[in-house]
This record gives sequence, C-alpha cells and structure tokens, in this order.
Amino acid sequence: MNNINKFSRKLSVITGFVIIVAGVTLGVFLIKNPKQKAPVSDNKDFDISVVNTKTVALNEIAPTYETTGEVIARNQVEIYADATGTLHASDKPFKKGVTVQRGDTLIHLDKREKELLIKSGKADFYSLLVSLLPTIKSDYPESFHQWKDYVDNFSNTASIAPLPEPKSEQEKYFLAAKKVRNRYLSIKSSEANLEKYTILAPFDGVITKGELNPGTLVRAGQMLGELMELGKYEIQADIPLDEANAIHTGAPITITSDAFKQQLETKITRIGKIVDQNTQTIQFYANINSRNVLKNGMFVTVTVQLPPVEDAFLINRKYLTENGKLIQIKDSLLQLIPCTIEGYKGNQVILTQVPAGIEVVNQLLPGAYEGMQVKTINK
Repeated sequence: MNNINKFSRKLSVITGFVIIVAGVTLGVFLIKNPKQKAPVSDNKDFDISVVNTKTVALNEIAPTYETTGEVIARNQVEIYADATGTLHASDKPFKKGVTVQRGDTLIHLDKREKELLIKSGKADFYSLLVSLLPTIKSDYPESFHQWKDYVDNFSNTASIAPLPEPKSEQEKYFLAAKKVRNRYLSIKSSEANLEKYTILAPFDGVITKGELNPGTLVRAGQMLGELMELGKYEIQADIPLDEANAIHTGAPITITSDAFKQQLETKITRIGKIVDQNTQTIQFYANINSRNVLKNGMFVTVTVQLPPVEDAFLINRKYLTENGKLIQIKDSLLQLIPCTIEGYKGNQVILTQVPAGIEVVNQLLPGAYEGMQVKTINK
C-alpha cells in the first residue's frame, strides 16, 4: 500500500514538470513568431461613400395614372322570339361564333298560317268596302271617288294602304258605325306582327350565344341567343377616389397590353358617380373602335394623362426616404428635406416644394442618415 502511494506522488511530480516545460516552450515560440497585424490606412476618405447626384430643375410635368381596364362590347343584345313558329334556314346558321352583316336574316320562322289569316281579313274588309260604296255614292257623293279609287286599288298581297279621310262629320260617324277603321287597324296590327317572324341583324357582329337548327319549334318569349357588334368597344377601369377629381370627360388615355404590340389612344367618355365601398374607387369609361386588336372580355393596361403640374421635379420614386423626404447633399453632407408628392409618371414621382438648383441623391443609398459624409458624382 505504501509503495502504491509513493508511486502516485512520483507520477504527479513528473506530470507537473512536463506541463511546465510545455508551457515555457509554447511561450518562447509565440514570442519569436508574433501574428502579423493589418496595416492601418492613413487615408481618411477610404470609408466615404461615392453617390450619384442630380441637380433640381423645375418644369411643367404631366402626371399619369396607370390602372387595369376591361374591354366590353358597346353593343351586345339578347335576342328573344316575339312569335311562335318553326325555324327555317336563314342566310347563315344561328350558331355561336358565326359572323353576320347588318341586314342579314338571323331568324326566319314559318309564317304561312299568319299570312293566310291576314289575307282572309283583307278579303272580308274588301267585301265590306264594296258593300258601302252605294251608300257613300248616294249620301256622301263628294267622297265617292276617293273611296272608289281605294277599292279599285285594294291589294290582297301588298301592305294595306291608309284609309281616305272623311270629308264631313256625318261621313265620319257612318264609317265608325260600320267599324271600317276598326277593321283597318286590325289588319294593320296583323301585318306589323308578321314582321316579328323574321329577325334581321341590326349591325355587323358575331353570335356569342345560340345554337338553333332549322326545324326547331320556337315559342314567343323564348331567348334565342346573343349578338355582339364587332369592332366597337368600351374600356371600363377604376381610379382611386382621391385622384378622381383630377380626371374629366375628354381626358386622353393610352391603352396597352402584352397581347398586342401597338399602343391605342382614346379619351374618357363618361365617369361614374358611385363609389365602390370595398375599393374606394370610381369607374370611368372610354369608347374605342378596334376590329382586329381588342377582344371582348380581355384586360388591358390603361394610362390616364392627368393635368400638368407647374414647378415640378421628377425623380425615381425609390430614391425618396421611407417617410417621403428627398435626400439633399450640402457641403458633402446628407440632409433630408420635405417635399410634396403631386403624382406619378411611370416609376417616377412628381414633386413640388423643392428648391431649384440643389443637389439631390440620384440612386439607392442603403444606410443613409442625416449628416452622413459622401462624395458626389453629378449625372
């Protein structure tokens, strides 16, 4: 047991001696090989930022407002049947996508039964007039020749002609008692109703709804389809309420889109009076004719030209501070100056209340602060 304790004490002494020697050796090595330090520059301008600047020049600048608009057909009508009948073949099939010209027959219903009823009514009316001629000749001789000519020229196929005017009160009462005018108006009404069996295209357009085949039974009041006029559109867009006072009827606008390369010009034709409660915007509209470029339902970019601003300065909107101040450079130091934003022109902001001739920062400058020293390059 004593031998073990003696051995442990000897081991501890040896270990301590080794640690001391290792420490001394390391110290000598570090003294002979010190770590090289980077030289300190004596150039005080080394950390000063170099920035691009712009000299403020005040001009008359017209702001613009850009928004998204929808293309809507100005004339888009639903077609309903006013009569009942079997559909006959027309100039062109009544199917979606078919283009028609003004005056083309869209719907042609079988009207033979109606025509026969009108002819029957005309025949009865002719018989009535013939029976009245002797009485008119004896009692109203001054009107006999006009009624005789009317009967002689009466046609059972052509549209009924207007009645002769009675030349006395007695003749007027006589014709009323015989219901001459009643019979005439009944025939006239039937002839007008006969026109409802044929529907003509009111303008050049395309059928956007509808799928009717010849032989189909069409009933009065039935919706047959929809016709849209080609080439005549209306642009509908929104503008914020706080900028709505700047636009007016006749204000120029530009229409662009990724779907076509050209730029279209038009003017505002009307402005809505109701504010959208969700977006706090007002709608405005502009008419435009474009047969080949615009399509109903497509979205376009609408740029509104607003009234010009006097004594204004234009700069990229990203170069303002977060609180909307302009960064001026005076005596190589940054200063923040207040300004008034009057509008925008693309990605640039239109400012007023900016002194002419001062130098302002014309680039993004992260970490900038008032009093910061900079070097300038004027562009």
